[in-house]
Amino acid sequence: GSIAAGGFFNPEQVVAADDASVAPIAVLGASGRTGALCVNACLKRGIPVRALTRSGTWPPEGMAALQMTDNSDNLLSVAACDVRDPLALFEGIQGCRSVIYAASASKKGGKAKEIDNDGVLAAGEACLKANVGRYVVLSSTAVTRPKSLGYI
Repeated sequence: GSIAAGGFFNPEQVVAADDASVAPIAVLGASGRTGALCVNACLKRGIPVRALTRSGTWPPEGMAALQMTDNSDNLLSVAACDVRDPLALFEGIQGCRSVIYAASASKKGGKAKEIDNDGVLAAGEACLKANVGRYVVLSSTAVTRPKSLGYI
């Protein structure tokens, strides 16, 4: 049980009903700066992670130093997933315990409404269909350009 003698909760006694704790965390938009940092943060902590990118490759160009742990090969899986494709979303996140949405429209592809609105909603729907336990949406704009209109 999860209640120790005296009625106090003891997390060491919790036994999971399934292996959700070893299921990966999916990162949509893993080839962007924020998404790559999310993948790297999982790897550094020994958390299995599925990097989902439009191209199906990771790490992103210029960020090869991110994948730094000895166990990264066992923890990291990479797959192609376009957030504009509901079937690709479902297949990409299926079997994951959590999804981090870090995709955003960029010069490399996608219009703002397709990625930053429709994609967020489609990923949320895919999470519901795939019984994903947690869906986190990260959003930022012009954070490296403090004088830009998006930052102001």
